[in-house]
Amino acid sequence: MPSWNGAGGTVSYTSIWGVIPTCTAFFAKETQPLAGLASTGADICQSIWVLQSVQLPGNQGAYTFSYDQGNTPGHYGELTGITLPTGGTVGYSYTPPDGTGASLRLDVQSVTDQGGTTNLSVSPTPHCQGFGSGNFGYACNPPYYGSTNSSLAVTVTRPPHPTDPSNLTSTVSDQSVYTWGANGGSGTGFGGGYTKQDYLAGTLTKTTTVTGPTATPSSVQVSWAQTGATDTKNYTYTNSSLSEEDEYLNGTLYRKVTVQFQQDTPLIPYQSIYHMSNYPTLLQVFDGNNNLLAKQTRTYDEYGSNSFCQGLPQLTNISGASGHDDTGHGASFSARGNPTRLLTTPQRAPQSPLII
Repeated sequence: MPSWNGAGGTVSYTSIWGVIPTCTAFFAKETQPLAGLASTGADICQSIWVLQSVQLPGNQGAYTFSYDQGNTPGHYGELTGITLPTGGTVGYSYTPPDGTGASLRLDVQSVTDQGGTTNLSVSPTPHCQGFGSGNFGYACNPPYYGSTNSSLAVTVTRPPHPTDPSNLTSTVSDQSVYTWGANGGSGTGFGGGYTKQDYLAGTLTKTTTVTGPTATPSSVQVSWAQTGATDTKNYTYTNSSLSEEDEYLNGTLYRKVTVQFQQDTPLIPYQSIYHMSNYPTLLQVFDGNNNLLAKQTRTYDEYGSNSFCQGLPQLTNISGASGHDDTGHGASFSARGNPTRLLTTPQRAPQSPLII
């Protein structure tokens, strides 16, 4: 029973755990050894511990959880439902493995709550075939993650919703299709970006194409089917931090944003010793003709400086703080990353520094 000390005293959350039976059927239809696993005995029936409920403090109710369970093959212990403290419910269904060893996973098939049911489907259905002496290898369709020939599409169909708030009886469904890999436009496997196509009542409305890794894409383009208009953003990174964004409307540069980051100073070796590489010092916004529209400068860790703001001192090293290792990490460790000055300068109205 975990507890925390809050402003009004100790609050407690009660977690209830239980044991449920599970019995897999990943290889139920496999008649030959697959990747060195004999079909007989490759699946397993066993009991597992699961979280059944979390009781909130006081009379706030509880979260309760239900699972797929059973002693016959085909029960994997997946989460099937959540009941909220408010009485609302969320349900999950899954597309089970086909029993041939094609996939050792269960894909979410639908999510149901008070707003209706959202359905998900995966295409093509993964399938693997054992090969080689003793079938110790896999040949899979689609190929595994990272293969340049792999492709995968996930279709998300949302619950019907009114087309107009004033006419709740007329409903329409919308759908999004996510495509990764060769068929997604990048041709560089699942790690090379994806394409998202949005449909309304079966008609394509918008296409979003992401090139490069999802966390650090090199470009994102949005195009609207009705007008043919496009909005494209190209990204440049420095030490994994975004350092430039170029935005194009219908192929013409509209705006550019650049970011410079803190380098070593005469007093503080930010990057060479402390590896602090993602602290922005200069942000600039340009129009499509490279005219500066606005900029912001940031200064960090000014200790004892008082020359820029009517004699007011900046940071001061203090020793003796409770629980702090002054011996191992004393005042000489001055690279804290604390901003001490912000100066924002629009093109039309320069400002005085903002002192933090």
